[in-house]
Amino acid sequence: MNPRIGMMRLQKLQPEDLDTFYAQLLTDGKRNGAGGGLAPKSVRIIHGILRKALADAHRKGNVTRTVADLSDPPKVRVGGGKAMTEWAAEELREFLASIEHHDLYAAFYLAANTGMRPGRCSASLGATSTSTPAGSWSVSRSCRSTTRRASPT
Repeated sequence: MNPRIGMMRLQKLQPEDLDTFYAQLLTDGKRNGAGGGLAPKSVRIIHGILRKALADAHRKGNVTRTVADLSDPPKVRVGGGKAMTEWAAEELREFLASIEHHDLYAAFYLAANTGMRPGRCSASLGATSTSTPAGSWSVSRSCRSTTRRASPT
């Protein structure tokens, strides 16, 4: 934060100051010698830290408002910020033909032709029997990962 907003008195800090700070971080926030800007998610993390610190200062009576709540941190796109691309029908046919003998062919085929999520495809392929009329299929369960992160000790 130094020298950008670190020298400002908390009582004088305005939402526009934080907006300018976030914009500077996006364009020239890296400090590894290579230059360049930080990712929007990194700036959002910094915003969260500032918001908490300023909320604590407000709670303790050091400031009259929490300016971080009034600032506009950058938006973070879902999926890491990369735009999703779609295959054309011919590209999908070529892909499916190229993996026709792969163990996961059925899962890819099912996902491509139904729009089913991966967990549903996995559960469906594990089913041993169905009780639906001919020509239809019903999915009543799904799979999900149960891996948990270790908590710090």
